[in-house]
Amino acid sequence: MAFFSTTVLGPGSPAFRGRTDELARLVRLCQDEVTKYGVIYGGRQNGKTSLLYQLRAQLPDSVRLCQIDFQAFDRVPPERAFMMLAEQIHEVLPLGSDVAAITSAPRLKARLREALAQIPDDHRLVLLLDELGALLPASREALSNALRSFFHERFFAPQLQKLLVIFSGGVELYTMVVSGVSTLHTVCDEIYLPDLSHAEAVHLIADGLQVAGVAPPLSTDMGEAVFARVAGHPYLTQRMGELLVGYASRGQPLSASDVARAEAEIITAAPPLLRNIRDDMREYQLEDAARRLLCERPRFSRFDEDLVRLELIGLAKRDGDYWAARNPLLATVFRQRLGVPLPPALPVATPEMERPSSLPVAPPKVERPPILPVATPAVAQPPALPSWVPILVRVPAGPFLMGSSDADPMADDDEKPQHRLDLPTYWIGKTPVTNAQFQPFVVGDGYTNPAYWTRAGWAWREEKEIAKPAYWDDRQWNADDHPVVGVSWFEAVAYCRWLSAQTGHAFRLPSEAEWEKAARGPEGRIWPWGNTWQAECCNSEDAKIGQTTPVGTYQSGASYYAALDMAGNVWEWCATRWGKRYPYAIEDEWVERYLEQDFGRIFRGGAWYASQRYVRGAYRYISISMRYRSEDSGLRVASYSPLAGG
Repeated sequence: MAFFSTTVLGPGSPAFRGRTDELARLVRLCQDEVTKYGVIYGGRQNGKTSLLYQLRAQLPDSVRLCQIDFQAFDRVPPERAFMMLAEQIHEVLPLGSDVAAITSAPRLKARLREALAQIPDDHRLVLLLDELGALLPASREALSNALRSFFHERFFAPQLQKLLVIFSGGVELYTMVVSGVSTLHTVCDEIYLPDLSHAEAVHLIADGLQVAGVAPPLSTDMGEAVFARVAGHPYLTQRMGELLVGYASRGQPLSASDVARAEAEIITAAPPLLRNIRDDMREYQLEDAARRLLCERPRFSRFDEDLVRLELIGLAKRDGDYWAARNPLLATVFRQRLGVPLPPALPVATPEMERPSSLPVAPPKVERPPILPVATPAVAQPPALPSWVPILVRVPAGPFLMGSSDADPMADDDEKPQHRLDLPTYWIGKTPVTNAQFQPFVVGDGYTNPAYWTRAGWAWREEKEIAKPAYWDDRQWNADDHPVVGVSWFEAVAYCRWLSAQTGHAFRLPSEAEWEKAARGPEGRIWPWGNTWQAECCNSEDAKIGQTTPVGTYQSGASYYAALDMAGNVWEWCATRWGKRYPYAIEDEWVERYLEQDFGRIFRGGAWYASQRYVRGAYRYISISMRYRSEDSGLRVASYSPLAGG
């Protein structure tokens, strides 16, 4: 009998590893007093169903389990869903005659109360509900509401205290049960399944190879090599094991090249795991979040729901204080698919391990597809960046003073209270985006490719037939080294997304807090250069120029972080919605759902006609329509990471 398996692992399978804590929690949940239902969630093919099979084998006869896979309930309406559920429950706990008549929540509840009354008080009925998200929305909602009512009615109907429900699934279950947007959120105890640990994964490969006749030292070294590429991913570890056993059966000693060979086979075959990640990424509109994940190391936060969803579709994981790609194999596949180049720094959270001393190194036995590299490449010198890519300056992590004090006579109420805000390291454009930098967006597919635009932005562009900035052909405003003007917030977002696609580096608009820190420094200067007004430091009303000037003209007006033109010249779009109150709450303002909100956005920095009050670093120009495009509206880009070659 084969040791490794990429299908469900039954009770007693030697290939089932880890999950000791999770299994113990489930056993207790099934035997203790019912105070919560349970939810098991994790990435696709992460061993959830195998865990449920192990659970079945460990429970006593006093626990009756009914395991239901809702993928079999193909597009059925609510009445049919209740009837099919009742039929499956009836197989382990008789629900009386005419089960086909159970077509609603009240009928199912009444039958359950009658049936549960017939079993001893210390017995349980456990419903293991897999893939609830496969139901039609109406059926899913009806069933969710019914189960929630069963949970709460256990106080008044003691029979229902013998009922436990355990849900199992991935990203769709997170949306319905874990994230708080459904009626089930408050009644479930969450059990998240991570990847196998280093020891579990290495021992799994080693044990399976030893069964196949591979010597212990080499089998362990091969386990280390596999872990270095798939980092304990349950399915990929099992698949690697299957392939290595096949190679070993041909009589040749295994070597490092066989791990690379197995990886190439997996990638070329594109198993359902890879296709499902691709399809989920499309369905949940996570391509931009995936590019951000693969271009940089976003700081870890469960509030970043796009990255949480990437975790649950199987592409992301937590790596200390940061998000990282789940493993190097998946990073290789989706870098190539999304057009993301390998950054100069370590791209993925690969465990730090020395090369196993006993693992022989031989040249590859097969030619691997050139577009699907599988070995960790050496870091090459990054090429010089094109001139149309904005230069970035670094703003280091740490607190800064945001807003204005009551003692400032120029301060508006929406700048108060003044407070300290701690931001992680980020990078921001040294200057506003120029006409020359914006030109490739105009002459390329920036105004013709909806992939770069928000839905509302594309609808507006189509309706108004927008094909270039409002003053693109006006010689007063279109000099190459002047800031681009006549750009709406929609165009600014599309430009950042286009720039990300062209360079493979994640660009975005800065949040209001990021813009202000870059302009004012850690101690909250009134103007970028200091706390004393100096008209010669910026293009404002006092300069009496009456239009934009080349970016970088006012070197004496540089901010604490060497950013230029942060006072005057053009107003600059931020990602932030207008109306955000102080103290400023940090959130991800570049996720899809935030960008799609059709609300006014924030302008910062003042313009060529503004007085000294309005070019202060703390001034907030609010309630601006996202469609506003005039001779004073420009943008400045930001990023979570530095540019290679910049």
